[in-house]
Amino acid sequence: MQRNGLLVIAGCLSIFAALLRISCIFGGPDWYLFFGAGEKMAKMAADGDIYPSIVTLIIAAVL
Repeated sequence: MQRNGLLVIAGCLSIFAALLRISCIFGGPDWYLFFGAGEKMAKMAADGDIYPSIVTLIIAAVL
C-alpha cells in the first residue's frame, strides 16, 4: 500500500495544532488571548474556572 504524503503532512499539522491548543491550558490566560480565544475565556482561565480547559480539550479532540 502506497502512502499519501500530503495526507500524512496534514495529519501531522493537525496533531501539532491540537498540541498548541492544549498548551493554552498550561500557558494560562495570556496564551488564550494569543490564540484568539477572547477576553472572556482568558478572564475565566485567570479566575480558575474549569470551562476554558474543557472547551480547549474538546477543540483539541476535534483537531
